[in-house]
This record gives sequence, C-alpha cells and structure tokens, in this order.
Amino acid sequence: MAYKPAPGMCIAVKDGIDLTASTLRNSLLAVAKTSSETGALVNAKVEDFSYISKLGYHTPLSLAGTTVVDSAEVEKLMQRGVRYFDTRVGTEYTEGHIPGAISLPYGEKSLKETDFDSKQDQFDVSKLGADKNAELIIGCGGGECWKSYKSSLLAVRAGYKKIYWARGGFVDWKASGRKVALSN
Repeated sequence: MAYKPAPGMCIAVKDGIDLTASTLRNSLLAVAKTSSETGALVNAKVEDFSYISKLGYHTPLSLAGTTVVDSAEVEKLMQRGVRYFDTRVGTEYTEGHIPGAISLPYGEKSLKETDFDSKQDQFDVSKLGADKNAELIIGCGGGECWKSYKSSLLAVRAGYKKIYWARGGFVDWKASGRKVALSN
C-alpha cells in the first residue's frame, strides 16, 4: 500500500512573524537541512495536515494465529468458497464491498492499539460460525482500520484455527481494480 507524499518535518510559525528576516530564515533552513533530504523551506497547505490527520494509526503487519492475505489471495479463497466477513460499519458496507462479503460490523469504542480493551467493543464472534476449523477471511477498510485486526484477534482467542486476515481490506480490493458490489 502506498500513500501520497506528505510533509515529513514541520515547523509551525506564529502568524505575524516575518519569515523573510534572514536570521530566522537561516536558522529554520539549518534545522531543515539536518532533518530532511531536501533542506528546503516550503509553505505547507492546510490540505497537507488534513490528510496526515486522517491517516491514523496503522495496524501491525502480522497477527499471530492468522495468515495475512492480499486481494489476489482473497479472490482465490472466495472462489473456493471461503467466506469473507466485512467488519466495517453498515454504511461503509452499503457504499461498496467485496462481492459475496458478509457484513459483520465491529462496534469499536476501544483504542486503536494491540492491547485494546475488547470489553469496550461490540462484536459477536459466534456469527463467524460454529466450525472452528472452517476457513474464514476477515477484512475491513485497510491497514488503518483496526476493526478486522480486532475481530481476527477475538476469533483467534475464541479458537478459530484458519483465519485469513485481509489487512488491506476493501481499500486493497478496490485499488486492485476488482469488481465492487453495492447494496441498495
């Protein structure tokens, strides 16, 4: 997965301070040169910071007890009849989902952390099915969406043995150009 470029190092300067003054400008350039490859001063736009603030925290790259799969592997698994559980909220699901995916929303109130408090959340792990040896795929909105990570971890704790974690989720599926289903 890749993201668009964003400012890496930022220095906020109070409105009204004259950045054309050579002493201040030279000081800022010296900091920039030691902290970045370009060492250039640029005026960042509000959109740059808005974009960064929406990125959130990424989920870990792996989860013990699961196999991380990409959209190509998800497609092959689903062709074999493996069920895909989409843990995004209902409105996200209806706006677009993987064809054949089963909506099983994860009600997330806990922090986006690996040691989250699952008691704060709502997820009915029994809806994954009674057969703990059945293969199943769990996904959500992508690497920044913690719902599939948390659902997968709860499934592991509940004793499910063959969990495929679609860490890239719907974002990976859609970016790969695969068909998207819509709900009315």
